[in-house]
Amino acid sequence: MAAPAQPKKIVAPTVSQINAEFVTQKSPFDIKIVKSRTWEDTFKKKPDHFPFFFKCILKAALAETDGEFSLHEQTVLLLSLDHCFNSLEVDLIRSQVQQLISLPMWMGLQPARLELELKKTPKLRKFWNLIKKNDEKMDPGAREQAYQERRFLSQLIQKFISVLKSIPLSGAVSGGVQSSEPVTMDKVHYCERFIELMIDLEALLPTRRWFNTILDDSHLLVHCYLSSLVHREEDGHLFSQLLDMLKFYTGFEINDQTGNALTENEMTTIHYDRITSLQRAAFAHFPELYDFALSNVAEVDARDSLVKFFGPLSSNTLHQVASYLCLLPTLPKNEDTTFDKEFLLELLVSRHERRISQIQQLNQMPLYPTEKIIWDENIVPTEYYSGEGCLALPKLNLQFLTLHDYLLRNFNLFRLESTYEIRQDIEDSVSRMKPWQSEYGGVVFGGWARMAQPIVAFTVVEVAKPNIGENWPTRVRADVTINLNVRDHIKDEWEGLRKHDVCFLITVRPTKPYGTKFDRRRPFIEQVGLVYVRGCEIQGMLDDKGRVIEDGPEPRPNLRGESRTFRVFLDPNQYQQDMTNTIQNGAEDVYDTFNVIMRRKPKENNFKAVLETIRNLMNTDCVVPDWLHDIILGYGDPSSAHYSKMPNQIATLDFNDTFLSIEHLKASFPGHNVKVTVNDPALQIPPFRITFPVRSGKGKKRKDADAEEDDTEEAKTLIVEPHVIPNRGPYPYNQPKRNTIQFTHTQIEAIRAGMQPGLTMVVGPPGTGKTDVAVQIISNIYHNFPEQRTLIVTHSNQDLLQCVLLGWVWVAVLEKPCYSNDLQSRMLAAKNAGHIMEPEVSVSLGRGWTVISENGCWALNQLFEKIMALDIDERHLLRLGHGEEELETEKDFSRYGRVNYVLARRIELLEEVKRLQKSLGVPGDASYTCETAGYFFLYQVMSRWEEYMSRLKNTGSACPDAAEVAALFPFHEYFANAPQPIFKGRSYEEDMEIAEGCFRHIKKIFTQLEETPIRRARVPGGVTQVPGLCQYQGSFCSFLEFRASELLRSGLDRSKYLLVKEAKIIAMTCTHAALKRHDLVKLGFKYDNILMEEAAQILEIETFIPLLLQNPQDGFSRLKRWIMIGDHHQLPPVIKNMAFQKYSNMEQSLFTRFVRVGVPTVDLDAQGRARASLCNLYNWRYKNLGNLPHVQLLPEFSTANAGLLYDFQLINVEDFQGVGESEPNPYFYQEQIRPLNANLGEAEYVVALFMYMCLLGYPADKISILTTYNGQKHLIRDIINRRCGNNPLIGRPNKERAVQFSLECLLRVHKVFGAFLSTTKVSAVVHAWDPNSEVTTVDRFQGQQNDYILLSLVRTRAVGHLRDVRRLVVAMSRARLGLYIFARVSLFQNCFELTPAFSQLTARPLHLHIIPTEPFPTSRKNGERPPHEVQVIKNMPQMANFVYNMYMHLIQTTHHYHQLPPAMVEEGEEVQSQETEMEAEEETASAQANLTPSPADASPSQEIPASQPDCSSQTEDTSALCDIATAAEPVSAAAEAATTQDAASVPEETK
Repeated sequence: MAAPAQPKKIVAPTVSQINAEFVTQKSPFDIKIVKSRTWEDTFKKKPDHFPFFFKCILKAALAETDGEFSLHEQTVLLLSLDHCFNSLEVDLIRSQVQQLISLPMWMGLQPARLELELKKTPKLRKFWNLIKKNDEKMDPGAREQAYQERRFLSQLIQKFISVLKSIPLSGAVSGGVQSSEPVTMDKVHYCERFIELMIDLEALLPTRRWFNTILDDSHLLVHCYLSSLVHREEDGHLFSQLLDMLKFYTGFEINDQTGNALTENEMTTIHYDRITSLQRAAFAHFPELYDFALSNVAEVDARDSLVKFFGPLSSNTLHQVASYLCLLPTLPKNEDTTFDKEFLLELLVSRHERRISQIQQLNQMPLYPTEKIIWDENIVPTEYYSGEGCLALPKLNLQFLTLHDYLLRNFNLFRLESTYEIRQDIEDSVSRMKPWQSEYGGVVFGGWARMAQPIVAFTVVEVAKPNIGENWPTRVRADVTINLNVRDHIKDEWEGLRKHDVCFLITVRPTKPYGTKFDRRRPFIEQVGLVYVRGCEIQGMLDDKGRVIEDGPEPRPNLRGESRTFRVFLDPNQYQQDMTNTIQNGAEDVYDTFNVIMRRKPKENNFKAVLETIRNLMNTDCVVPDWLHDIILGYGDPSSAHYSKMPNQIATLDFNDTFLSIEHLKASFPGHNVKVTVNDPALQIPPFRITFPVRSGKGKKRKDADAEEDDTEEAKTLIVEPHVIPNRGPYPYNQPKRNTIQFTHTQIEAIRAGMQPGLTMVVGPPGTGKTDVAVQIISNIYHNFPEQRTLIVTHSNQDLLQCVLLGWVWVAVLEKPCYSNDLQSRMLAAKNAGHIMEPEVSVSLGRGWTVISENGCWALNQLFEKIMALDIDERHLLRLGHGEEELETEKDFSRYGRVNYVLARRIELLEEVKRLQKSLGVPGDASYTCETAGYFFLYQVMSRWEEYMSRLKNTGSACPDAAEVAALFPFHEYFANAPQPIFKGRSYEEDMEIAEGCFRHIKKIFTQLEETPIRRARVPGGVTQVPGLCQYQGSFCSFLEFRASELLRSGLDRSKYLLVKEAKIIAMTCTHAALKRHDLVKLGFKYDNILMEEAAQILEIETFIPLLLQNPQDGFSRLKRWIMIGDHHQLPPVIKNMAFQKYSNMEQSLFTRFVRVGVPTVDLDAQGRARASLCNLYNWRYKNLGNLPHVQLLPEFSTANAGLLYDFQLINVEDFQGVGESEPNPYFYQEQIRPLNANLGEAEYVVALFMYMCLLGYPADKISILTTYNGQKHLIRDIINRRCGNNPLIGRPNKERAVQFSLECLLRVHKVFGAFLSTTKVSAVVHAWDPNSEVTTVDRFQGQQNDYILLSLVRTRAVGHLRDVRRLVVAMSRARLGLYIFARVSLFQNCFELTPAFSQLTARPLHLHIIPTEPFPTSRKNGERPPHEVQVIKNMPQMANFVYNMYMHLIQTTHHYHQLPPAMVEEGEEVQSQETEMEAEEETASAQANLTPSPADASPSQEIPASQPDCSSQTEDTSALCDIATAAEPVSAAAEAATTQDAASVPEETK
């Protein structure tokens, strides 16, 4: 018998939220999901075509499989329908889908069930009667069409059941195997896709509201659980998992009609109602069930009890019971039921059995993944998920049922995404250890792993009793012993494991003999024999006496030997499940088998804390503001949270320094009538208070047309009131800092919206000043609402360890080398030798010396830098984050940094008090404490000020003299160090204001110092009042930190006080918010406003958690404003697993979902980063994105790029040595195998252009090299290190040259002084540095910019992930002045998604046009025809030859020496000038030698053409320089002629 043909693959499409997918028909009939056009090109332009097309899909989906459509094709149609149901935000789709899922679909219910449902909700009967009347008015054809649409889903369910029943219990499913009933996989795929469709319909409230009743009436779940497919172990595994998900959602705790979440008590009531209804029916009609009817509910609602009572009944009796409950049609008399007894019994039992609550299920779930989940491809697919078939994964759709549903889906996805990363770490570590089977059947490890160690001993030492009402232990602890016979730095990493670090306990039982090679292409588990994986949490390492070594400032004890024992916490839920399985089923005790322990990098190991945070949220009442609740779930009016619709809209706002002038203000509100309260132009100066018209939405309706016009004019009128900021003192630093940015009108609208209550969403394209807008919003809120606190949340791809103001580099010089990349070892080193930031590379400085550097937290740094430039007191700024305790810089905004600042500031203020006391001639020591200073102010300073004010009032003159203000002033001596004269003497009012400003200066000193604990009295609003003092000081009565710093003695208490009471602007990463939510809530942390930067790059759950970092007030959230700033057209959150990214839509940020739902946004529309021509490459993606005026006016934008004809160009790169894009390899060595997704030709070309630009005089730090793949990044870095690394004429891109010079200086300083240098700031102008920081990927460079970008697109066979337009936007928008792209033009210009950008790129020549004789900088204007000769570069070898010749010419014509500071030696050595001269000569030779790699890198078979430079006479120092030439092909005469011809035909646009 011939084997049946292999089934077609079902290509699952990747559905974009904007693009539509449609079905195309070919001959013979073949259906594929195609995404070759957007909605704009298909149905949106011709909407009349879509209804017919949609009806054709419905008809085809119900067709018989033996007819025109195959089951495989209908499976694809199910997928298309599923995408339609998940795209309800598209009006065109929604109008058609609503006809299938509205109330009329209940026509598919059996009559008795329909009557029961209408009886439950009386108002639905009115609607039902109205539907029937409307149906009677329809013509027969339209009515029949409507009936078909209403019954579509019911008929589709029946079709599915028939397909499901056709699958036998056993037999061949995949084909090719002899059996009685062979079945193709098409049936299995169809069933899986159908269940996926049902899950998605149940998980959306608009579709669930009416469909859930239809699904329940069809008893689909009962049919599925009794089907043969469920019992097919291999083929039915995914189907069973999907079925469990469907069961979960069919019984979800929600009221289908109202959409309200049901509490646990309400769910219990519904369960009891069902049981009592069944008992009443049994008592009234079925005497054989009297025992059941009279039993206690708790005794009969278990599955076993129900089976016991109903199992003995006949099939007909069971049918009658079900029909009495309206579950089945009435059984006619004298007829037997057509249903199986098994089906009838399962129907009654499954409907009435007691179910465990969702919260209880969640609390019993282990947080650590086990081997069953980690390697389950249906739950955790491989990285190369192809999109074929569905998965048992939740989806992040537009809408969610309840907040519990929202949190639960994110909980599961976050857990599984972490599981995927854990799987990668386990496979890497265990495979490196090379577990083999020994001769005696044991385990022997032939290799070693840095992150894993063999376990010497494992013992469970404590199993604590369960809490009341729980069946799992409260705590399980164990001891793990390992032997650290490893290098010292790795040993330090293991000993540095700290409390709450997560490790994994692994059991391997290899079956492969010693020496078997590990093949990564084969399944991992069978090769290493992995059996068990369990997670654990470190409590601490044990000392020699068996006690846990606690973390603290004290140094850890030095332990002898190499054996170390760690006390760990095991997961109590997992332990209970394992022990139950061992006792009840006789399974092996898992905890006696562990032989490997694996740790992970700390920055990747916070998943457990985040999962615990989400689970804790689900166990509490999540109180979000009422105005946000429905929007978060995706329902209601998406604009309801906009400030214009908020009931508490604020009419008058103080814009402080937002406007630079009255003209700026008027230009910021186009279309409005601006009325200024003062007519004198000299007084119309900022700051301004603006009163906006507020529409309450209430009042009498105006019928008069003139009245309507008046109302419209009133709505456009703004009342502007200039006001003067009170004088703050005579010192220059007393003057308020001012904003200097002239905001555009859209930026002003964003600032206005951010100051108002409600939700503000700002879409900021590249270069439009998102950060400036954010900072101005923060400043204005700070000044308008001084009692409110603002939380700043920024995106972080990894745990941010520090926040370094301005991102400066700090280097720590250690007493011993530190080569570790592990966090804890670095922190240990930091405690001993300075404060080390996260190092990626260690730079050796000689014997036993190391420098480590770190890229700072750019987003927070930039915000804080700009906040500090405005009029905000830095004592109100606070930065929270992991590792903040170890950070100390000039501007340390961590909690302990702020405590130190407060203590230092207290001393400074007390010194000022001492100086004031001395100037007044008051004896004693008033500056001893804040309390004594307070009494000094009350009895000495205030008395003098009151006397001064009284004497001025009692002068008796009607017009007081200005001279008296200065003559009577009592604080002349104190202000003697201020700019003189203090009083101008021009007018009484002016001098009086100066005097009051001086007193404000003095009063501010005591306001900051004082918070007296004595004689306190409570006043309305919770303010602490000091009698006789607060009347003079206003805000003096608030709890101020300087007095508290004396009362609170420990740094921890001071930091908590600072966080809870004093800080007004608190910044943290979203990861920190998720990790520390429990601690913050416990402390009583409160805030009123949230501002999120880069919100489009933050995961949904990490965006939501910051809303809930505080306890509600009287059951309500105190949150007043939520400002989200981001750009959904750029890259989304980073999700490593393709299945979670695309299938589950986990890459969708909350910001993006809000945009899709239709929440109003403020779209910034003017960029000031790039040339206008560069902006055109990506502005098509945005709404009306234009350019700020300075982009056209400033010289740097109007001047051409020296040595280059064009400001941007796409350079075509053909195969080099017959190779284009290399094959992917997971591991590589540069000398042997090319890296994954690399292109050697493009890499060489990019580096050659970089070298050319540097030789012309371009600063290397103004050039960044980007690529779209990590493999190409490493290849380019390698080439640059060999060509340019030590070359003084070229150097490395961006920041490396300056830092390297600073490191050389640091080395010599060390040699001079020889003493220990604890912490040294290299340079105030050197920014945070990462080696090769500006040779990186496009994804990594998002949010950054540089003047010139060289971009390598790598791919030559397929477009790859650049097809994602968001990545294209990022790549095109990083350059300010020049962008040069290297790519295979024929590939990318045919990609539809990239057409808008590549149509502009390909309009220019595809060969590089250079002007070698034009030095940097040039005076030539951009677009002008150059006076110098233009040379056209045809290919990479020609460019390599040219750069070689150019460099050699420069060397020969210029006697260049790399000057260094005088060579310094360590103590005991002599400094010799001869050695210094030799170093300089070696530097020059090295510069020549390192321009290019050695000739060995060239192809062995390649001969050096005669036309290339003769390198045979070169010395070893310059031999590497010739490699470009030797690797390059000769430039033929024809090529030279073509070059000349191309140069002559320069496009007209450059003339």
